[in-house]
Amino acid sequence: PLWGPITPTLLGLILFGIAYALILWRLWVYERWQHDGRPPIGRGALALSSQRHWFMAAALVAYAFFVFSTHMHENHLFTALPFLLLLAGGGRRWLAICLVGCLSIFLNMANHDIALGNYLDLQYWGPPSQFYQETLGRNLSSFEFWLANINSLVTLSLFGALLALGNRLSRQQQVPREGS
Repeated sequence: PLWGPITPTLLGLILFGIAYALILWRLWVYERWQHDGRPPIGRGALALSSQRHWFMAAALVAYAFFVFSTHMHENHLFTALPFLLLLAGGGRRWLAICLVGCLSIFLNMANHDIALGNYLDLQYWGPPSQFYQETLGRNLSSFEFWLANINSLVTLSLFGALLALGNRLSRQQQVPREGS
């Protein structure tokens, strides 16, 4: 326990629940909230290709689960991939996010999947680090250790970028009140 009955697992689930609720709230606001009484801009009003907010919300939920869960497997980030691919058609920015996301998923797999890591011989890419990886039964090489740390920062940055772009997308679509 971290504090009383609060364990890291419980804290991660609470943070994921908060993130999920906020994502759903922003999605609801995007779909239904119109200040000037016009019909909502939701499912019936837009073509599927312009409904990036649904794909964004699904990718954000996948990333939130991956970031906040304490019992995470490298395969769990794959759930974000189809939604990143759907977002990639929205322009250069979305394509860049998709490519960074795909690279991050690949690096995560290369660094944590035993078969792929052994195939790439990552354990020989530098001297052994002080970090013992229990699932591999050995210390990570210094390259593997730094790759894991850098990839964690990339994954967190991508999650933050998706949050910022999702917030910006929902703000752009809201109709301002008259006189504002």
